[in-house]
Amino acid sequence: MTSVNLKFLDVQDVCKLRGFYRDGLRFSTSKSGDNPENFFYNVGSKIALYTLDDLA
Repeated sequence: MTSVNLKFLDVQDVCKLRGFYRDGLRFSTSKSGDNPENFFYNVGSKIALYTLDDLA
């Protein structure tokens, strides 16, 4: 069975959403600080937060 393991989310406020996933949902993260690249690890998948400019 094939599954999607990486999800990209376009967000306006990376810092706010980083806090939600890291502190609110307790997802582990690969980076910290004000870096616009943020990966969160969930069971069997990753969630990546980027601004639209960083994705383009």
